[in-house]
Amino acid sequence: HPEKTRVVDSRETSFDFLGYSFRWKDRFPRAKSRRKMVDRIRELTPRKSGQSMTQTIAEINAVTIGWFTYFRHSNWNVFDAYDGMIRRRLRRQLLKRDRT
Repeated sequence: HPEKTRVVDSRETSFDFLGYSFRWKDRFPRAKSRRKMVDRIRELTPRKSGQSMTQTIAEINAVTIGWFTYFRHSNWNVFDAYDGMIRRRLRRQLLKRDRT
């Protein structure tokens, strides 16, 4: 498909391919992939949940292991943000449970 194919100099511009955003010497999950992961984490960790914490963590592990494995060739500091987000949301769930 000539309209979709292009040659770029990655030192000057980035390009997206298969969920990655490629930049000079770096690879990151593209913005759409990151947004979908954030939405999935939010879906799995609502503020009020009837699930046990064990079950919630098992579901989060299944999703994050798959996502992290696919994007394992990315710059690792991308994953720190998700780790922090998951910890904050789980902590918030525990605090909400203790109050009720």
